[in-house]
Amino acid sequence: RGNAKLIASERPESTRSSSGYNVFELLHADNSEVDIQTYYPRTEFDGAIGGGDVGGVLDMPRLFSGSEGTLGILLEAKLRVLRLPRKQAGLTLHFDSNKSMAEGVVKLLDTRPTKLEVLDRSFIDVAAKSDPKLAEGIPDALQSMLIVEYWDEDERDTRKSVDDAYKLLVDNGPAFGGTPAYDANELANAWTVRKVASPILSRVKGDLKPTRWIEDCAVPPWKLPQFIDGFKKICEDNGFTAHLFGHGGEGNLHVNPFANAKSEPDRARMRKAADEVFALVKSLKGTISGEHGDGLMRTPYLREMYGEVYALFEQVKELFDPRFLLNPLNKVPSTTDISGRSITSFLRVGEDYARQGTGTILDDPGVLEEIEKCHGCGKCRTYCPLMRVGKEEKYSARAKANLLRGVVSGRLDADLLLSAEFKANLDLCISCEQCLVECPTQVDIPGISMVFREQFVDRKGKGGMVADMLSKPDKMGKVGQGMAGVTNVLLKNRFLRGMAQSVTGLDERRKLPQYKKAQGVARLKQLDVPPDVRAKLPEEVVVFPGCYAEYYDPDGEKNTLVEILGALGVTVHTPSLNCCGISKVTQGDSRGARGDIEQNVDKLLKPVRRGAKVVFSAPSCMLSAKREWSRIVDADDTREVAEACVDAHELLLQVFDHPHMRKQLKPLGKRVAWHLPCHSKVLNVGESAKQLIDLVDEATTVSLNAGCCGLSGTFGLKTDNFDMSMKIAQPMLTKINLAHPDVVTSSCGICQSQIRQGVKTSEDGKDGVQVVHPLRLLYEALRS
Repeated sequence: RGNAKLIASERPESTRSSSGYNVFELLHADNSEVDIQTYYPRTEFDGAIGGGDVGGVLDMPRLFSGSEGTLGILLEAKLRVLRLPRKQAGLTLHFDSNKSMAEGVVKLLDTRPTKLEVLDRSFIDVAAKSDPKLAEGIPDALQSMLIVEYWDEDERDTRKSVDDAYKLLVDNGPAFGGTPAYDANELANAWTVRKVASPILSRVKGDLKPTRWIEDCAVPPWKLPQFIDGFKKICEDNGFTAHLFGHGGEGNLHVNPFANAKSEPDRARMRKAADEVFALVKSLKGTISGEHGDGLMRTPYLREMYGEVYALFEQVKELFDPRFLLNPLNKVPSTTDISGRSITSFLRVGEDYARQGTGTILDDPGVLEEIEKCHGCGKCRTYCPLMRVGKEEKYSARAKANLLRGVVSGRLDADLLLSAEFKANLDLCISCEQCLVECPTQVDIPGISMVFREQFVDRKGKGGMVADMLSKPDKMGKVGQGMAGVTNVLLKNRFLRGMAQSVTGLDERRKLPQYKKAQGVARLKQLDVPPDVRAKLPEEVVVFPGCYAEYYDPDGEKNTLVEILGALGVTVHTPSLNCCGISKVTQGDSRGARGDIEQNVDKLLKPVRRGAKVVFSAPSCMLSAKREWSRIVDADDTREVAEACVDAHELLLQVFDHPHMRKQLKPLGKRVAWHLPCHSKVLNVGESAKQLIDLVDEATTVSLNAGCCGLSGTFGLKTDNFDMSMKIAQPMLTKINLAHPDVVTSSCGICQSQIRQGVKTSEDGKDGVQVVHPLRLLYEALRS
């Protein structure tokens, strides 16, 4: 309270700030409810400006919130939950300049929008390059756009807000046009632009790329015009180009100028631009960290930004963490830790980074680029299956990039690459490939791990008989299926499995799939296919069944696909093919996979050149063909075959989505739970299977949305990994049990095996669920 006047006078006027310690809202004037609109909390300090008394309620959570772990560790928290209004509507507004857009933001503030998002033309163009449809309806004259939303309980109120905003901005300027959207769904295209462009920018290849260092400034929204003018001039004066987007209603813009952080001239320009931008922000009573936090990069600037208030930050730190044990370099570091630091001191690939030759595959330019793409955001902690259950940093994808970057920069000895300990860390990547979907910079950790294992295997060998056996599912399958009666009895014997565990390391608790010989399936009658539908199908196809369909589910997956395609009038070929190679590739045996790939390409090339498509029902096999074959066998023939590979569900969806074809499907009357395999997600074909099932009976289909199944090829077979495998599977298994389905379906045979491991199935008893491939459901709907 003794510093109330100082705190009130130095408080940023921006409506959003995560910079410094939030001493500004430590004393609350009241405990009134807030709504979902942007608000500027009134505090008791505000009254100190005029010399009034300072009372209020001490609000410690506001001090801890945004402190980035530097003051303490929250063990539990009570959250205020706001009920969202039921109705939503909005509009897009078009401007011929960023300056006029900023003026538009100021005019809109009085209308109290729920959302107010800024997109400049260059940002929109980035999204349009990935999908030209996103540019539809965008006028040529547009240089900046606002997406505005209003939420309320009554639809009449949201419509009125939209109409009033349109009149205010379009009829009276500064917008030259706009599009009302009285249903929030009508804004989907605009929001898609916003969601798509940012990841694309993060994935720019090469050394010159969008770099985050001044990307989170926030100013009072009514000062946005001055900020944009000043920011633009600073970028131009320092030779930077940038895309502009952000939260206009909070004056919080995310601008990531293109820079080469490896270049000292670029780093010097970055430091100069940071000094100038932060000075501009301070002059406008804004904050250098609107929502992303100060972190290591912006902490060195806090003393300059906050002046006398910074001494209060130091007092807070001294009170809670006098020994600087908690995140010691953030917010308020010791003077020795912060001395000489700047915006470029903590770049992952910056001042202290230089590539060193290792004499290994890590020197390959493509591998180096992947290693350096990781900017350490830590999103992999949320999507990596092992990280979600292991909770330790070593399980994260980021940890692999950090280790490898340590080697290529010389901080770690290159000899470590051939150590068992180093390989064990890289083996914590189970090749779910979610980095290619979820990672903001799309760092190919699975690919890096594979090439690392390849080098390790080349120099150290495959690791014994068991590793060799597990890498050859086709060879094992032929033997096991040939003696299915005997093999299956042995696989069910717990005593024999226990003995096998001691020798092979395969966990005795694991239910191994039973080998099955093809019995054949009932023929489907020829379907009535309209000419426009038939035109979507190839004249002939080659079915690539994969090892699981070939040896464990020949009738349920392979032969049903053959029958369905045949009933559509397609000529179907089923040559004897080798394994797709994914088992060998993931274990580092690319040499062994090479022969299988070459033989497969030889058999597939002729029909492909006649116009045939290679149809896959198993996502992992298709991913191997699309992603690994041409990497291992670098030849035009291989690429030609890979280009002809298609997903069975996607192919059939475009057929049965036709109204006439849909009529030929009979509802099954079964409640179906659908699991999306990781590799289907990577191939961007997963939803096709779900949509295909929905055509049969949408009302009874439940999407589990449960992430990785946890088995991941051979990973979950091993004793060392069994428990973790089942922990990863738990969300999926729980959702299955809660859904009470008659049938659980997944395109991946490995996922099916894990489901059988964790839930009671029809194979265990008559009240258990069926576990089948989605194509089996389509076949039954056609057969009935």
